[in-house]
Amino acid sequence: MTDQEERSRGYRADGRGDIARLIDYWQDEHDPAALEALLAAVGRRVEHVVARTLRRHGIRDPAACDDATALVVDQIRRLGDSHDAAPVVRFEAGRTPAGGGADPGWAYLRCVAMSRARDVARDRRRWERRATSLATIAAAVSSPAADVEAAVAVADDLARERLHAAIAALDERSRTLVTLLLDGKTQSVIAHVLGVCEGTVSRIRARAIARLRELLAE
Repeated sequence: MTDQEERSRGYRADGRGDIARLIDYWQDEHDPAALEALLAAVGRRVEHVVARTLRRHGIRDPAACDDATALVVDQIRRLGDSHDAAPVVRFEAGRTPAGGGADPGWAYLRCVAMSRARDVARDRRRWERRATSLATIAAAVSSPAADVEAAVAVADDLARERLHAAIAALDERSRTLVTLLLDGKTQSVIAHVLGVCEGTVSRIRARAIARLRELLAE
């Protein structure tokens, strides 16, 4: 058994096993054995909180759960990394209300797990909006009358790299409009950003679509 394994076992056996103490020791002493003991103590519980939070957002994809859990583990690792270029805020037991006598260390990690799960859920929704918007624009370029299912197929066939290159070649206002469309923004929001009325947004959009057709044809 290595020295690290012995220390890791010791953290669980000598009374240091509570989560707050393990976090303190990891972030203060940077001992990998403390990190190992901490991850062993909270791994399953973090996964459970992440999965439950994602389900509340309508996401049951195991890959999303893995992504959020990896973000939590990364934050835990960075607590004890004194050389990290962008260190995370230190854990302080007094700043984490546990309630009911619960371990403040677990209360902190539970909040981190919920927050990272919400981040993943938000990124998933943003990606879905962009994918749908990209499909819609691609369909408009090739066939304005295409329905949503056909639009998705068209987006795949057009090769997204070509479409993105064509968008980059638009004039600044048209490029801004198309980018906002890809982000799922409504016409009223786009009008506000561009400082124009909604009717003008429609005209700019029509010209941008026409120009995209020309660029893709070339």
